[in-house]
Amino acid sequence: CSSTTENVSNLQMRVNLTAFARECDRYGVSDRSAASLSSALLQDLGIVNEQDTSKIIDRNKVRRERERHRKELQYKNMEVGVEALYFDGRKDKSLTQTKKGDKYYYSTITEEHIS
Repeated sequence: CSSTTENVSNLQMRVNLTAFARECDRYGVSDRSAASLSSALLQDLGIVNEQDTSKIIDRNKVRRERERHRKELQYKNMEVGVEALYFDGRKDKSLTQTKKGDKYYYSTITEEHIS
């Protein structure tokens, strides 16, 4: 009976927590707080108890999952590619001619800088 208890407690949890990591990042929860909240929830649900502690989530697990999730997001954003037009806000003064009657008049107008 004691050998099964030892085997259960020595198991490692190899479950990805991507949704949990995403929500922790979204709401700005620290790694330590996230680990504490998740372990408390698992205790309340009966998944973790004194005999089986293999599913406890520590802060390093949360940190690793957050890093993994952030890298996945970076790769997805790189695949899409960024296409944009940039405007520097510069204005150019252009000299124009306006015809009034038989005469041409010069005037200066301000317009967007296009390069």
